[in-house]
Amino acid sequence: MASYLKIVLTGIVLAITFTGSAAVGFYEESRIAAIDRIYAWPAADRLLVRSSPGTQLLDLTTAKPVWTKNQKGVIVSADNAAKYVTLIDKRDGVHLLNGQTGELLRAIQPPKKYRNSLKGLAVSPNGQLLAVGTGDFSVHLHQLPGGQAFSTITTTGKELRIAFAPNNALLAVPDTFSSISLYDTRSWRRIGQLKWDLRIGGYASRIVFSPDSRRLAALVRGEVWLWDLSSGRVIQKFPSKFVGGGTIAFSPDGKWLAASGMWPLKKGNMYAAVGIWDSTTAAPVATLTDLEEGNNSGGLHFAFSPDGQRIAIAFPHLDRGPVAVIWHWGEKPKDLNLGFKLRVNTYTARSKASGTVDVRMAVRINGEAAHEAALDNPGVREFKRSGSDTFADLSFKYPLEKVEKIQLVVLGGNDAWELRNIAFEFFKHPKQSKRYFFSVNKWFSSDQRDVRGRAIRQMEFKLSPKPIETLR
Repeated sequence: MASYLKIVLTGIVLAITFTGSAAVGFYEESRIAAIDRIYAWPAADRLLVRSSPGTQLLDLTTAKPVWTKNQKGVIVSADNAAKYVTLIDKRDGVHLLNGQTGELLRAIQPPKKYRNSLKGLAVSPNGQLLAVGTGDFSVHLHQLPGGQAFSTITTTGKELRIAFAPNNALLAVPDTFSSISLYDTRSWRRIGQLKWDLRIGGYASRIVFSPDSRRLAALVRGEVWLWDLSSGRVIQKFPSKFVGGGTIAFSPDGKWLAASGMWPLKKGNMYAAVGIWDSTTAAPVATLTDLEEGNNSGGLHFAFSPDGQRIAIAFPHLDRGPVAVIWHWGEKPKDLNLGFKLRVNTYTARSKASGTVDVRMAVRINGEAAHEAALDNPGVREFKRSGSDTFADLSFKYPLEKVEKIQLVVLGGNDAWELRNIAFEFFKHPKQSKRYFFSVNKWFSSDQRDVRGRAIRQMEFKLSPKPIETLR
Protein backbone atom coordinates (compact mmCIF):
# COMPACT_ATOMS: atom_id res chain seq x y z
CA MET A 1 0.00 0.00 0.00
CA ALA A 2 2.69 2.49 0.99
CA SER A 3 4.69 2.21 -2.25
CA TYR A 4 1.58 2.50 -4.42
CA LEU A 5 0.30 5.53 -2.56
CA LYS A 6 3.61 7.31 -3.12
CA ILE A 7 2.84 7.09 -6.84
CA VAL A 8 -0.79 8.25 -6.84
CA LEU A 9 -0.64 10.88 -4.10
CA THR A 10 0.38 13.95 -6.07
CA GLY A 11 -0.47 17.60 -5.62
CA ILE A 12 0.79 20.95 -4.44
CA VAL A 13 -0.02 22.56 -1.11
CA LEU A 14 -0.52 26.31 -1.45
CA ALA A 15 0.47 28.21 1.68
CA ILE A 16 -1.19 31.52 2.47
CA THR A 17 0.82 33.75 4.79
CA PHE A 18 -0.80 36.56 6.72
CA THR A 19 1.16 39.38 8.27
CA GLY A 20 0.15 42.37 10.32
CA SER A 21 -1.11 43.10 13.80
CA ALA A 22 -2.13 40.59 16.44
CA ALA A 23 -5.74 41.38 15.57
CA VAL A 24 -5.69 38.98 12.61
CA GLY A 25 -8.51 36.44 12.90
CA PHE A 26 -12.01 35.58 11.64
CA TYR A 27 -14.46 38.49 11.65
CA GLU A 28 -18.11 38.41 10.70
CA GLU A 29 -18.62 39.92 7.27
CA SER A 30 -22.24 39.42 6.20
CA ARG A 31 -25.44 37.42 6.57
CA ILE A 32 -27.87 35.83 4.13
CA ALA A 33 -31.29 34.99 5.53
CA ALA A 34 -33.32 31.82 4.87
CA ILE A 35 -30.34 29.51 4.13
CA ASP A 36 -30.58 26.30 6.17
CA ARG A 37 -27.72 24.27 4.64
CA ILE A 38 -24.50 25.00 2.75
CA TYR A 39 -23.16 22.36 0.38
CA ALA A 40 -20.19 23.94 -1.41
CA TRP A 41 -18.46 27.21 -2.33
CA PRO A 42 -17.36 26.44 -5.91
CA ALA A 43 -16.46 29.99 -7.04
CA ALA A 44 -15.73 33.30 -5.33
CA ASP A 45 -19.23 34.64 -6.07
CA ARG A 46 -21.21 31.38 -6.01
CA LEU A 47 -22.51 29.40 -3.04
CA LEU A 48 -24.41 26.09 -3.34
CA VAL A 49 -27.11 26.06 -0.65
CA ARG A 50 -30.49 24.76 0.46
CA SER A 51 -33.36 27.12 1.32
CA SER A 52 -37.13 26.81 1.60
CA PRO A 53 -37.70 26.70 -2.21
CA GLY A 54 -35.11 23.91 -2.59
CA THR A 55 -31.51 23.56 -3.74
CA GLN A 56 -30.03 26.80 -5.09
CA LEU A 57 -26.86 28.21 -6.60
CA LEU A 58 -26.63 31.61 -4.95
CA ASP A 59 -24.97 34.71 -6.44
CA LEU A 60 -23.19 36.30 -3.47
CA THR A 61 -22.94 39.73 -5.10
CA THR A 62 -26.72 40.04 -5.32
CA ALA A 63 -27.84 37.44 -2.72
CA LYS A 64 -30.18 36.11 -5.43
CA PRO A 65 -30.34 32.55 -6.79
CA VAL A 66 -28.75 31.84 -10.18
CA TRP A 67 -30.99 28.77 -10.34
CA THR A 68 -33.33 26.85 -8.05
CA LYS A 69 -34.40 23.20 -8.04
CA ASN A 70 -37.43 22.39 -5.92
CA GLN A 71 -35.78 19.22 -4.60
CA LYS A 72 -34.23 19.73 -1.18
CA GLY A 73 -31.16 17.55 -1.45
CA VAL A 74 -30.63 15.15 1.44
CA ILE A 75 -27.02 14.83 0.23
CA VAL A 76 -25.51 17.09 -2.44
CA SER A 77 -22.12 16.83 -4.13
CA ALA A 78 -20.31 18.80 -6.84
CA ASP A 79 -17.00 18.73 -8.67
CA ASN A 80 -14.41 21.43 -7.98
CA ALA A 81 -15.90 23.99 -10.38
CA ALA A 82 -19.51 22.84 -9.88
CA LYS A 83 -19.73 21.93 -13.56
CA TYR A 84 -21.93 19.06 -12.40
CA VAL A 85 -24.05 19.02 -9.26
CA THR A 86 -25.71 15.83 -8.03
CA LEU A 87 -28.32 15.60 -5.33
CA ILE A 88 -30.13 12.77 -3.62
CA ASP A 89 -33.85 13.23 -3.30
CA LYS A 90 -35.30 10.29 -1.40
CA ARG A 91 -38.56 10.51 -3.34
CA ASP A 92 -37.08 9.93 -6.77
CA GLY A 93 -33.40 8.99 -6.65
CA VAL A 94 -30.33 10.86 -7.80
CA HIS A 95 -30.45 13.98 -9.97
CA LEU A 96 -27.50 15.07 -12.12
CA LEU A 97 -27.66 18.82 -12.83
CA ASN A 98 -25.78 21.27 -14.99
CA GLY A 99 -24.07 23.25 -12.25
CA GLN A 100 -24.18 26.52 -14.19
CA THR A 101 -27.87 26.48 -15.18
CA GLY A 102 -29.53 23.94 -12.86
CA GLU A 103 -30.82 22.01 -15.87
CA LEU A 104 -31.59 18.36 -15.14
CA LEU A 105 -29.18 16.27 -17.21
CA ARG A 106 -29.96 12.79 -15.89
CA ALA A 107 -32.16 11.07 -13.32
CA ILE A 108 -30.08 8.15 -12.04
CA GLN A 109 -32.11 5.40 -10.43
CA PRO A 110 -30.39 2.99 -8.02
CA PRO A 111 -31.89 -0.48 -7.50
CA LYS A 112 -35.57 0.08 -6.69
CA LYS A 113 -35.64 -1.74 -3.36
CA TYR A 114 -32.89 0.57 -2.03
CA ARG A 115 -34.17 3.83 -3.52
CA ASN A 116 -35.28 5.10 -0.12
CA SER A 117 -32.03 4.17 1.61
CA LEU A 118 -29.42 6.12 -0.32
CA LYS A 119 -26.52 6.75 2.05
CA GLY A 120 -23.77 8.53 0.21
CA LEU A 121 -22.87 10.58 -2.83
CA ALA A 122 -19.57 11.84 -4.27
CA VAL A 123 -18.53 13.47 -7.54
CA SER A 124 -14.85 13.29 -8.49
CA PRO A 125 -13.15 16.72 -8.51
CA ASN A 126 -12.57 16.49 -12.28
CA GLY A 127 -16.28 15.87 -12.87
CA GLN A 128 -15.80 12.50 -14.59
CA LEU A 129 -17.06 10.03 -11.96
CA LEU A 130 -20.06 9.68 -9.69
CA ALA A 131 -20.30 7.26 -6.75
CA VAL A 132 -23.60 6.46 -4.99
CA GLY A 133 -23.77 4.51 -1.73
CA THR A 134 -26.94 2.47 -1.21
CA GLY A 135 -28.57 0.41 1.52
CA ASP A 136 -27.45 -2.88 -0.01
CA PHE A 137 -23.92 -2.27 1.35
CA SER A 138 -22.75 -1.24 -2.13
CA VAL A 139 -21.21 1.74 -3.89
CA HIS A 140 -22.47 2.12 -7.47
CA LEU A 141 -20.08 3.83 -9.89
CA HIS A 142 -21.20 5.95 -12.87
CA GLN A 143 -19.48 7.81 -15.69
CA LEU A 144 -20.22 11.52 -16.16
CA PRO A 145 -21.84 13.27 -17.88
CA GLY A 146 -23.70 10.30 -19.36
CA GLY A 147 -24.50 8.73 -15.99
CA GLN A 148 -23.88 5.15 -17.19
CA ALA A 149 -23.25 2.63 -14.41
CA PHE A 150 -20.04 0.67 -14.99
CA SER A 151 -19.10 -1.04 -11.71
CA THR A 152 -20.14 -1.77 -8.13
CA ILE A 153 -18.05 -1.96 -4.96
CA THR A 154 -19.42 -4.33 -2.32
CA THR A 155 -18.66 -3.45 1.30
CA THR A 156 -19.75 -4.50 4.78
CA GLY A 157 -20.63 -0.94 5.76
CA LYS A 158 -24.03 0.73 5.59
CA GLU A 159 -23.15 4.36 6.46
CA LEU A 160 -21.53 5.03 3.11
CA ARG A 161 -20.49 8.71 3.36
CA ILE A 162 -17.92 8.33 0.60
CA ALA A 163 -15.30 10.77 -0.76
CA PHE A 164 -12.98 11.18 -3.75
CA ALA A 165 -9.43 12.46 -3.30
CA PRO A 166 -8.72 15.90 -4.84
CA ASN A 167 -6.22 14.27 -7.25
CA ASN A 168 -9.05 11.96 -8.49
CA ALA A 169 -6.91 8.85 -7.83
CA LEU A 170 -8.66 7.46 -4.71
CA LEU A 171 -12.15 6.75 -3.41
CA ALA A 172 -12.57 6.34 0.35
CA VAL A 173 -15.39 4.07 1.58
CA PRO A 174 -16.22 3.29 5.26
CA ASP A 175 -16.65 -0.48 5.17
CA THR A 176 -16.68 -1.86 8.74
CA PHE A 177 -17.03 -0.73 12.34
CA SER A 178 -13.27 -0.19 12.46
CA SER A 179 -11.93 0.77 9.03
CA ILE A 180 -12.08 2.89 5.89
CA SER A 181 -11.08 1.28 2.59
CA LEU A 182 -9.15 3.11 -0.16
CA TYR A 183 -9.86 2.19 -3.79
CA ASP A 184 -7.75 2.97 -6.85
CA THR A 185 -10.04 4.79 -9.33
CA ARG A 186 -8.23 3.24 -12.32
CA SER A 187 -8.53 -0.43 -11.38
CA TRP A 188 -11.22 -0.11 -8.64
CA ARG A 189 -9.19 -2.47 -6.48
CA ARG A 190 -8.85 -1.91 -2.77
CA ILE A 191 -5.27 -0.82 -2.12
CA GLY A 192 -5.37 -0.29 1.63
CA GLN A 193 -7.32 0.34 4.81
CA LEU A 194 -7.25 2.94 7.56
CA LYS A 195 -8.13 1.25 10.84
CA TRP A 196 -9.04 1.97 14.45
CA ASP A 197 -9.62 -0.23 17.48
CA LEU A 198 -12.73 -2.39 16.99
CA ARG A 199 -13.68 -1.67 20.63
CA ILE A 200 -14.23 2.01 19.70
CA GLY A 201 -16.79 0.95 17.08
CA GLY A 202 -18.86 3.24 14.92
CA TYR A 203 -18.69 3.86 11.20
CA ALA A 204 -16.84 6.85 9.83
CA SER A 205 -19.82 9.17 9.33
CA ARG A 206 -17.88 11.94 7.57
CA ILE A 207 -14.77 11.66 5.37
CA VAL A 208 -12.65 14.35 3.71
CA PHE A 209 -9.23 14.30 1.99
CA SER A 210 -6.67 17.06 2.43
CA PRO A 211 -6.20 19.27 -0.67
CA ASP A 212 -2.87 17.58 -1.50
CA SER A 213 -4.49 14.10 -1.20
CA ARG A 214 -1.84 13.01 1.33
CA ARG A 215 -4.05 12.97 4.45
CA LEU A 216 -7.59 11.90 5.28
CA ALA A 217 -9.82 13.12 8.12
CA ALA A 218 -12.88 11.24 9.33
CA LEU A 219 -15.50 11.63 12.04
CA VAL A 220 -15.42 8.50 14.22
CA ARG A 221 -17.68 8.27 17.27
CA GLY A 222 -17.68 12.02 17.90
CA GLU A 223 -13.96 12.64 17.29
CA VAL A 224 -12.11 13.79 14.19
CA TRP A 225 -9.20 11.47 13.33
CA LEU A 226 -6.47 12.40 10.86
CA TRP A 227 -4.43 9.79 8.97
CA ASP A 228 -1.25 10.01 6.92
CA LEU A 229 -2.05 8.03 3.77
CA SER A 230 1.50 7.04 2.85
CA SER A 231 1.95 5.19 6.16
CA GLY A 232 -1.67 4.52 7.17
CA ARG A 233 -0.92 5.89 10.66
CA VAL A 234 -3.15 8.16 12.75
CA ILE A 235 -1.20 11.40 13.06
CA GLN A 236 -3.67 13.52 15.01
CA LYS A 237 -6.91 13.38 16.97
CA PHE A 238 -8.89 16.53 17.57
CA PRO A 239 -10.07 16.92 21.14
CA SER A 240 -13.63 18.28 20.99
CA LYS A 241 -16.76 16.21 20.66
CA PHE A 242 -18.89 16.49 17.53
CA VAL A 243 -22.29 15.45 16.25
CA GLY A 244 -22.40 13.16 13.24
CA GLY A 245 -24.84 15.27 11.24
CA GLY A 246 -22.39 18.15 10.85
CA THR A 247 -19.51 18.78 8.47
CA ILE A 248 -15.73 18.48 8.42
CA ALA A 249 -13.50 20.23 5.86
CA PHE A 250 -9.95 21.31 5.15
CA SER A 251 -9.20 24.87 4.13
CA PRO A 252 -8.12 25.02 0.45
CA ASP A 253 -4.44 25.36 1.41
CA GLY A 254 -4.67 22.37 3.81
CA LYS A 255 -3.44 24.49 6.72
CA TRP A 256 -6.66 24.30 8.72
CA LEU A 257 -9.14 21.56 9.56
CA ALA A 258 -12.65 22.58 10.59
CA ALA A 259 -15.59 20.66 12.06
CA SER A 260 -19.05 21.54 13.34
CA GLY A 261 -20.14 20.39 16.77
CA MET A 262 -21.26 21.51 20.23
CA TRP A 263 -19.15 23.70 22.53
CA PRO A 264 -19.71 24.99 26.13
CA LEU A 265 -19.36 28.63 25.06
CA LYS A 266 -21.61 30.61 27.41
CA LYS A 267 -22.22 29.91 31.09
CA GLY A 268 -21.48 26.25 30.49
CA ASN A 269 -24.31 25.89 27.97
CA MET A 270 -23.64 23.97 24.78
CA TYR A 271 -23.84 25.86 21.49
CA ALA A 272 -23.51 24.79 17.90
CA ALA A 273 -20.27 26.09 16.44
CA VAL A 274 -17.51 25.41 13.94
CA GLY A 275 -14.10 24.72 15.43
CA ILE A 276 -11.02 25.46 13.31
CA TRP A 277 -7.59 24.00 14.10
CA ASP A 278 -4.11 23.96 12.68
CA SER A 279 -4.26 20.62 10.84
CA THR A 280 -0.64 19.78 11.72
CA THR A 281 -0.42 20.73 15.39
CA ALA A 282 -4.13 20.63 16.38
CA ALA A 283 -3.70 24.10 17.90
CA PRO A 284 -7.04 25.96 17.98
CA VAL A 285 -7.45 28.80 15.48
CA ALA A 286 -11.07 29.89 16.08
CA THR A 287 -14.49 28.80 17.31
CA LEU A 288 -17.22 30.41 15.21
CA THR A 289 -20.78 30.55 16.48
CA ASP A 290 -23.84 32.78 16.56
CA LEU A 291 -24.58 32.03 20.24
CA GLU A 292 -28.30 31.60 19.68
CA GLU A 293 -30.48 29.27 21.69
CA GLY A 294 -31.85 26.45 19.60
CA ASN A 295 -28.88 25.97 17.31
CA ASN A 296 -28.52 22.34 16.38
CA SER A 297 -25.17 21.05 15.13
CA GLY A 298 -26.94 18.14 13.48
CA GLY A 299 -27.94 20.61 10.79
CA LEU A 300 -24.94 22.95 10.93
CA HIS A 301 -23.10 22.87 7.60
CA PHE A 302 -20.32 25.09 6.24
CA ALA A 303 -17.85 25.59 3.41
CA PHE A 304 -14.57 27.46 2.83
CA SER A 305 -14.32 29.92 -0.05
CA PRO A 306 -12.00 28.89 -2.93
CA ASP A 307 -9.26 31.27 -1.72
CA GLY A 308 -9.58 29.99 1.86
CA GLN A 309 -10.03 33.46 3.36
CA ARG A 310 -13.75 33.18 4.08
CA ILE A 311 -16.02 30.58 5.60
CA ALA A 312 -19.82 30.40 5.34
CA ILE A 313 -21.83 28.61 8.05
CA ALA A 314 -25.56 27.86 8.01
CA PHE A 315 -27.27 28.26 11.40
CA PRO A 316 -30.76 26.73 11.77
CA HIS A 317 -32.10 29.20 14.37
CA LEU A 318 -35.42 28.13 15.84
CA ASP A 319 -36.57 31.65 16.65
CA ARG A 320 -35.07 33.78 13.87
CA GLY A 321 -35.22 31.26 11.07
CA PRO A 322 -32.17 29.86 9.26
CA VAL A 323 -29.33 32.16 8.24
CA ALA A 324 -25.94 31.82 6.55
CA VAL A 325 -23.18 33.79 8.25
CA ILE A 326 -19.95 34.59 6.38
CA TRP A 327 -16.69 35.22 8.23
CA HIS A 328 -13.55 36.74 6.72
CA TRP A 329 -9.97 36.01 7.78
CA GLY A 330 -7.86 39.14 8.22
CA GLU A 331 -7.37 42.17 10.43
CA LYS A 332 -10.27 43.39 12.50
CA PRO A 333 -12.33 45.88 10.45
CA LYS A 334 -12.91 49.37 11.78
CA ASP A 335 -16.48 49.97 12.94
CA LEU A 336 -17.58 53.03 10.98
CA ASN A 337 -20.78 53.16 13.04
CA LEU A 338 -22.74 54.81 10.23
CA GLY A 339 -26.50 54.33 10.15
CA PHE A 340 -28.06 50.91 10.67
CA LYS A 341 -29.70 47.99 8.92
CA LEU A 342 -33.23 46.74 9.34
CA ARG A 343 -34.50 43.21 8.76
CA VAL A 344 -38.26 42.60 8.65
CA ASN A 345 -39.81 39.22 9.43
CA THR A 346 -43.48 38.50 8.80
CA TYR A 347 -45.62 35.70 10.18
CA THR A 348 -48.76 34.68 8.30
CA ALA A 349 -51.82 32.54 8.88
CA ARG A 350 -53.11 30.08 6.29
CA SER A 351 -54.18 31.85 3.14
CA LYS A 352 -57.17 31.47 0.88
CA ALA A 353 -54.75 32.06 -1.96
CA SER A 354 -53.17 29.42 -4.12
CA GLY A 355 -50.09 31.61 -4.35
CA THR A 356 -48.68 35.10 -4.24
CA VAL A 357 -46.62 36.96 -6.80
CA ASP A 358 -43.81 39.51 -6.34
CA VAL A 359 -44.42 40.26 -2.67
CA ARG A 360 -42.47 43.35 -1.64
CA MET A 361 -42.31 45.69 1.33
CA ALA A 362 -41.67 49.43 1.53
CA VAL A 363 -40.38 50.94 4.79
CA ARG A 364 -40.26 54.58 5.94
CA ILE A 365 -38.38 55.68 9.02
CA ASN A 366 -39.85 58.79 10.72
CA GLY A 367 -41.49 59.77 7.45
CA GLU A 368 -38.26 59.74 5.45
CA ALA A 369 -38.08 58.35 1.89
CA ALA A 370 -39.19 54.76 1.56
CA HIS A 371 -36.78 51.87 1.13
CA GLU A 372 -38.19 48.86 -0.71
CA ALA A 373 -37.23 45.24 -0.04
CA ALA A 374 -38.06 42.00 -1.81
CA LEU A 375 -39.03 38.77 -0.15
CA ASP A 376 -35.90 36.66 0.29
CA ASN A 377 -37.45 33.94 -1.87
CA PRO A 378 -39.70 35.74 -4.35
CA GLY A 379 -41.95 34.16 -6.94
CA VAL A 380 -45.23 32.30 -6.98
CA ARG A 381 -45.69 30.56 -3.65
CA GLU A 382 -48.33 29.65 -1.10
CA PHE A 383 -48.50 31.25 2.34
CA LYS A 384 -49.18 28.29 4.60
CA ARG A 385 -50.32 28.20 8.20
CA SER A 386 -47.64 29.50 10.57
CA GLY A 387 -45.48 30.53 7.63
CA SER A 388 -42.57 32.87 8.36
CA ASP A 389 -40.94 35.05 5.70
CA THR A 390 -38.00 37.42 5.80
CA PHE A 391 -37.52 40.56 3.74
CA ALA A 392 -33.97 41.45 2.70
CA ASP A 393 -31.85 43.76 4.86
CA LEU A 394 -32.56 47.47 4.37
CA SER A 395 -29.70 49.95 4.89
CA PHE A 396 -30.39 53.37 6.42
CA LYS A 397 -27.97 56.24 6.99
CA TYR A 398 -30.52 57.74 9.36
CA PRO A 399 -29.21 57.92 12.99
CA LEU A 400 -30.45 54.87 14.85
CA GLU A 401 -30.99 56.80 18.08
CA LYS A 402 -33.60 59.02 16.35
CA VAL A 403 -35.85 56.20 15.15
CA GLU A 404 -39.32 56.58 16.67
CA LYS A 405 -41.77 55.14 14.18
CA ILE A 406 -41.86 52.85 11.16
CA GLN A 407 -44.36 53.05 8.33
CA LEU A 408 -44.75 49.77 6.51
CA VAL A 409 -46.42 49.17 3.16
CA VAL A 410 -46.76 45.53 2.09
CA LEU A 411 -47.27 44.98 -1.64
CA GLY A 412 -48.18 41.85 -3.54
CA GLY A 413 -50.45 38.85 -3.60
CA ASN A 414 -53.00 37.68 -6.11
CA ASP A 415 -55.66 36.73 -3.54
CA ALA A 416 -56.50 37.20 0.13
CA TRP A 417 -54.00 36.31 2.82
CA GLU A 418 -53.63 37.17 6.49
CA LEU A 419 -50.67 38.76 8.27
CA ARG A 420 -50.48 37.84 11.96
CA ASN A 421 -47.21 39.18 13.40
CA ILE A 422 -44.26 41.36 12.41
CA ALA A 423 -40.76 41.56 13.88
CA PHE A 424 -38.27 44.38 13.22
CA GLU A 425 -34.59 43.74 13.87
CA PHE A 426 -32.18 46.69 14.02
CA PHE A 427 -28.43 46.21 13.93
CA LYS A 428 -25.28 48.25 13.46
CA HIS A 429 -23.26 45.06 13.51
CA PRO A 430 -24.58 41.48 13.15
CA LYS A 431 -23.63 40.64 16.74
CA GLN A 432 -25.28 43.80 18.11
CA SER A 433 -28.99 43.81 17.44
CA LYS A 434 -32.40 44.50 18.92
CA ARG A 435 -35.74 43.01 17.90
CA TYR A 436 -39.22 44.49 18.25
CA PHE A 437 -42.30 42.25 18.00
CA PHE A 438 -45.77 43.50 17.07
CA SER A 439 -49.00 41.52 17.00
CA VAL A 440 -51.12 42.42 14.00
CA ASN A 441 -54.17 40.95 12.33
CA LYS A 442 -54.42 42.35 8.82
CA TRP A 443 -56.07 40.88 5.76
CA PHE A 444 -54.72 41.60 2.29
CA SER A 445 -57.63 41.19 -0.10
CA SER A 446 -57.96 41.32 -3.85
CA ASP A 447 -59.96 44.59 -3.74
CA GLN A 448 -56.98 46.53 -2.33
CA ARG A 449 -54.54 47.16 -5.19
CA ASP A 450 -51.68 49.48 -6.10
CA VAL A 451 -51.02 50.86 -9.57
CA ARG A 452 -49.28 47.60 -10.51
CA GLY A 453 -52.28 45.53 -9.43
CA ARG A 454 -50.71 44.23 -6.23
CA ALA A 455 -52.53 43.83 -2.94
CA ILE A 456 -51.57 46.65 -0.60
CA ARG A 457 -51.78 47.42 3.11
CA GLN A 458 -50.16 50.26 5.04
CA MET A 459 -49.31 50.02 8.73
CA GLU A 460 -47.53 52.24 11.23
CA PHE A 461 -45.58 51.13 14.29
CA LYS A 462 -44.21 53.27 17.12
CA LEU A 463 -41.06 52.12 18.89
CA SER A 464 -40.63 52.73 22.61
CA PRO A 465 -38.07 52.75 24.03
CA LYS A 466 -35.95 53.88 21.10
CA PRO A 467 -33.78 51.11 19.60
CA ILE A 468 -30.49 52.69 20.69
CA GLU A 469 -31.57 52.59 24.34
CA THR A 470 -32.00 48.82 24.38
CA LEU A 471 -29.39 47.76 21.83
CA ARG A 472 -27.45 44.93 23.43
